Amino acid sequence: MIEDYKKYFIDMVYDVRNFIRSRGIEVYFTGRAARVREALVNDPYIALFAILSMPSDDSRKMGLENLRRWIHQLWVIVKVCEFLGLRKSEKWYIGQSWAEGTVPLARVETEKLGPLSIWFEAQIHIPRHSREVPIAGSSRCGTLNDLSKVLST
Repeated sequence: MIEDYKKYFIDMVYDVRNFIRSRGIEVYFTGRAARVREALVNDPYIALFAILSMPSDDSRKMGLENLRRWIHQLWVIVKVCEFLGLRKSEKWYIGQSWAEGTVPLARVETEKLGPLSIWFEAQIHIPRHSREVPIAGSSRCGTLNDLSKVLST
């Protein structure tokens, strides 16, 4: 698991970090995102060291699994934004409310779909995840159906 982190996830962290910085996106970390913050803002090896410093094997394993999951999901979101042609994104909220699905990770403006909200682990059966949510200054929103049409072409 540690070797996989070093082999794959370090590069994912740098991809996410470069994407966010190159577009001037403000990132807010809340709740349980301390290790994600350490990886993205400071250094992915510092986050790994902090996790490996935990007292029990179970806590180290769970900490590394959680960090890897969050990094991978952020990396996939970055790749989707690149594919859709991100024009504008104001703020990204990474943390507890994001993971619980109470607020979108980000509201973005894309070339292929226009404005849309990006949810962490979006669930169609949760009304707020399938509802159209505009970004500031926009009258139209993209929906999950719009995204599926673009991805199927």
